[in-house]
Parts: sequence; structure tokens; C-alpha cells
Amino acid sequence: QWKEGERHGKGCFKHADGSVEFSMYDRGSKVGDGIVWSADRRSSHRLVDGKRKDEISLAMAEKLARDEFDLPVPEPSTVLAASSKSLGFLERFFSKRRVGPDGKMQFKDHNNWGSYEGD
Repeated sequence: QWKEGERHGKGCFKHADGSVEFSMYDRGSKVGDGIVWSADRRSSHRLVDGKRKDEISLAMAEKLARDEFDLPVPEPSTVLAASSKSLGFLERFFSKRRVGPDGKMQFKDHNNWGSYEGD
């Protein structure tokens, strides 16, 4: 979901490295509990206000995804991380949004580019 141009509500953030986060957003900031999976989906961690906490079992991550986000576990990624070498020096540090090669809007979270899907 979006509110005043910012992510708001339940959302799925797909990092360029293939890892995936399910988080709640309040006007662009991550709030509450969330889940992050590795790119190969063999490990998962609990998130609190967007910060990675303890590792949780895949069964627990699947249950949280279903119960809290009404989403299935994402498929393992086969995407290779995109290079940022083509960006200008200042753009790499200050840009927060860009259009990816697939035409989808990408966002920078904690210096990592990825795409966002909200309900």
C-alpha cells in the first residue's frame, strides 16, 4: 500500500541479492514484526522495526507469513545482484528511487536496491 508517496501497510521488499522481506510500513518506515528470507530460502530471520534479529525456523517463518501477512513463502531466487557501477558517484549515495531494468520502480533500503510490492 502507498500513502502520500511512501510505503504504508503490509509489503514485500525484494532485494537485488534475491533475499525477500515481509514488513509492515508506516509512512515509509518499517514498524513491528517482519520476516526476511535468504535468496535460496534456506534460512529466515525475524525482523523488529526493520532490524534483523534472531534466526527462526523455516516452519515458523512460513506460519508468520501466512498469519501476519497472508502471503506464501517466496520462491527461491535465481536473480544475480545488479551492479551499481553505471551510476554516478553522488547518485550511488543519495538516490533512493530508480527504475530497474524490468521497468519496475526500485528503492534503496539500508543501501540495498530492491523492489516493493504492497497490497
